[in-house]
Amino acid sequence: MASMLFWVALSVAGQLNEGPPFVAIGVWYTAPVDPEPMRQDFHAIRASGFNAVMTSVSWKDGEPRRGGYNLLPLDRLIAVATEAGLRVHVDVLTEPEPSWKTEGTNALAGSFYEYVRKRVGSHPTVLAVDLPGTNPPEESRRAIVGTGPGLRTMRQARVALWSAIARGSRGFSFGSPDDRVSAEVLALGEVAGVITRNSALFAPLQPRRAGEVTVTGGGSGVSVSILESAEAIAVIAVNHSPDVRKVTITFPPDTPEAIWQNMEAGNEVHFVMGRTGPSLEYTFAGEDVLVLAISKKLRQGLPGRQTTRLMRR
Repeated sequence: MASMLFWVALSVAGQLNEGPPFVAIGVWYTAPVDPEPMRQDFHAIRASGFNAVMTSVSWKDGEPRRGGYNLLPLDRLIAVATEAGLRVHVDVLTEPEPSWKTEGTNALAGSFYEYVRKRVGSHPTVLAVDLPGTNPPEESRRAIVGTGPGLRTMRQARVALWSAIARGSRGFSFGSPDDRVSAEVLALGEVAGVITRNSALFAPLQPRRAGEVTVTGGGSGVSVSILESAEAIAVIAVNHSPDVRKVTITFPPDTPEAIWQNMEAGNEVHFVMGRTGPSLEYTFAGEDVLVLAISKKLRQGLPGRQTTRLMRR
């Protein structure tokens, strides 16, 4: 695999090229000079379950002379991504500044951003061109996977991803402490596939405000969120504790008690109607997640249930 800096990031597409609901989970990738290693990497990324690549172009490299632009590496990356069936999200980094800018207004950086946006933003493969600045995403929206201080295990990275989705976030990243495509990050494509193969379900979901969920019997550390769209309801329950938790989750009375689909394991889950609302008894492993969904129309699981049984952990 080629040497590169990468993060895996999730965001809802639509800033530039709007279309059908699409949730992009991509690998942040700095392209090598030789396109052949990049071609191999992109096919591996696509086969793992991701559907996009994230990349950046710096002001220093993209405008080495004032008014003289060099976006050839970005053009090459977009071409190879298109070939692999991946979408592209571009971040424009205004630091480091080019050597020719010794003084003057920061509007010059904005001019470079506008040039990049107009230059590549209309390409059908490009999801968005952003100007995020030079800071990495906040800790609540990223997880660097590995062993050592500040790094997360794959299990913890999965918890962090679903916790972000439960909060309504549409931006998340997995990172690597080194500059290669690691087996651990590619393996997280299995979780990515739950979302990328069900974009129409996940893209419109928003946190549900009405009603209260209670968790009893298992101690602290378990959070439960309900998300909703016009077509579906989803439940994301997370055990943040490293210990096993056996809990009873009681939902608001208007929550359907019919057959729910376990989006990761593929099995069906039944709620039991109680005095205050439907409930579910569940035993979580340490640092574990349960993701359920149901169609609001059918109330008997999602349409095309066989196609939504995506993976087993």
